[in-house]
Amino acid sequence: MSFGLVVAITICATSVLSQTESTAPETLTVHWGDTNVTSRSENRSSDLTFTSTSDEVTSRGDAWFDPATMMRATDVRPGMKGYGLTVFSGLRPERFDAEVLGVHHRFFPNQDLILCRLTAPQLKDLGVVAGMSGSPVYIDGKLIGAVAYGWSDSLDALAGVTPIDAMLEVYASVGETTSTQGTGTPEGGSREMFDAYLAMRESAQLNLLPRKGGMSAISVKKTDVSRNGNSKLDRLPDEMSLQPLGAPLFMSSASPATLALARDFFAGTGMDPVGASLAGGGAASASAENSPGGPVTNLVAFANEVSGGYALAVPMVEGDLSMAGVGTVTWRKGDRLVAFGHPMFQFGSVEFPMAAARINTMVKSRMRPFKLGESVGQIGAVRQDRLPAIGGKFGTPLEMIPVHATVRDAVYSGVKDFNYRVMRHRELTPGLVMTVLAESMAAAGRSGGDAAAFFRYSVGFDDGTTFTQENYLADQWGGIEAAMVAGADVGALVTNPFKKVLLSRMDFDVEVVDKFPEATLFRAQLNRDTVRPGETVEVEWQLNPYRGEPRVMRTNIIVPDNLPDGDYRVMVGDAASRRQAEAARNPGGSRVLDYESLLRVVKRNFPRNKVYVTVMDADSGVSLHGQELPRLPGSVETLMREGAGEQPYFASVQGNFIVDADIATRLEIKGSRTMTLRVARNLR
Repeated sequence: MSFGLVVAITICATSVLSQTESTAPETLTVHWGDTNVTSRSENRSSDLTFTSTSDEVTSRGDAWFDPATMMRATDVRPGMKGYGLTVFSGLRPERFDAEVLGVHHRFFPNQDLILCRLTAPQLKDLGVVAGMSGSPVYIDGKLIGAVAYGWSDSLDALAGVTPIDAMLEVYASVGETTSTQGTGTPEGGSREMFDAYLAMRESAQLNLLPRKGGMSAISVKKTDVSRNGNSKLDRLPDEMSLQPLGAPLFMSSASPATLALARDFFAGTGMDPVGASLAGGGAASASAENSPGGPVTNLVAFANEVSGGYALAVPMVEGDLSMAGVGTVTWRKGDRLVAFGHPMFQFGSVEFPMAAARINTMVKSRMRPFKLGESVGQIGAVRQDRLPAIGGKFGTPLEMIPVHATVRDAVYSGVKDFNYRVMRHRELTPGLVMTVLAESMAAAGRSGGDAAAFFRYSVGFDDGTTFTQENYLADQWGGIEAAMVAGADVGALVTNPFKKVLLSRMDFDVEVVDKFPEATLFRAQLNRDTVRPGETVEVEWQLNPYRGEPRVMRTNIIVPDNLPDGDYRVMVGDAASRRQAEAARNPGGSRVLDYESLLRVVKRNFPRNKVYVTVMDADSGVSLHGQELPRLPGSVETLMREGAGEQPYFASVQGNFIVDADIATRLEIKGSRTMTLRVARNLR
């Protein structure tokens, strides 16, 4: 019995390692109509670029189909038996049995789906496991495709297998993908995501963001198939669906609030963040001697070994928090591979980090059992994210964005520093930034309850744009709103429709404290209502804190020497009234018409813990391309208005700030008061 077990393991290892065949150039002759084309293997996809009128070759992937080692879905028959490869624990694949049940024709347009029943001791009472996506299945020693789909609410390991001939087109496209220069996305885009981030800056609500695509389940509801008196159908669950197994998105998260934030951000993508609480992946996992499979002492050598059945990760965050999607490699040849058997997000041409992975264990779940895995180090880049598969290329790891966070909590944890590396992607980076900043606050000791965050962040972009922002926000989630607002600012800039900019760094410094009491601005007054230019007037106001004693505050205003005689409006108020005053004075100031005006809007903020004191005149002016031209002669203003017509770059300005001051407090201010100050050179 022991000898038989050793033999079985030896055969499995031989089968796996045989797929890492020599990558030396070989000559391939492809019959394309009446033309013979001879190509070097490392250059086939670029050589076979002419147009054919023959039906003999239906896609670029056909050039890579090898009938000696692969089988098309059209040649598969029910009852055929074979095996598959996947990692159940550790670093290297093991075998499971597979039996063909049939073929689901045109599961997608022009793509079939092979139905197989999988059996293995590890799958007993589990069904098909998320993370098996991409596991290759072989019949008569020939690769037929990748495990990719499974039925929800089913303990039967019935899998949908994506045919290899569909996946080979993705493989061919990997060689043709051009670099997207670190954006993770092609140049194309729309204003939808940009407009959503602008709105989110004001509301801190993730549900404003449009969904990012991905694979939806194909559902069959009981109400759709029930018949009166049919007891068998009535015993169906309320809904069953054939779903992409997905690549579980593992997070080494300490906070349920952060996990909920990530789930909201990735909702609808087919990626379901799972709180793994593991070592964090990367170097920590690679060197771990106490993890299944042992340490990876030579990542380059292990990368050369990676082939069909090995675990594959797509790291989105590395460092003090790890976030990575984990699935399985289907087929590798040379420096390219295809994996998963379904898309991650179905973004098309991409630049995602690609890493070798370890599987720690498999977790039972009533919804969908899954492999618990983590990255052991980057080995290249995913270049294609398509319906049948993802496609990657081995090579230099992709550069990621450094994010540094310092969290200060004098009551509990003191000062803690966190360092992360975040994937570059126009649409995903902002959400990943939100996630790591929220996790920083949670890891420092607070992820719930009424809390406030004094935060300051500094960002840099590849075009040289830099700016620093300060704010105070309070919420019921441990200050997590601060992370959302900072991420929304980043999102508005990287998705802007005017100019391509890439985030190059971010530093976030936050003090987390108990939420400040709210205070109503009860009254405000001037010590005198008429002054000469150059004189000083005192402004006094009273704040009534929640369950606190009234507080009187004062500040002095020096009237400018050159201020004309007249009446001026003095306002003492909260952040909302200050924002409203700006909007009423200069309606065109919030218009985002170009990159420069976007920067002005993003940099403008009014923290809720400040009292704002302003003095305004009643002079009119105009705003042109966001630049104010105050105190224009009436005739000039009229000519400019008539010449501008309905142009969005032109707006009237009513009033100018003579004084614009703010006073920080340890209270959240509510309310405002206005007064009139008369300036007169000749006082009686």
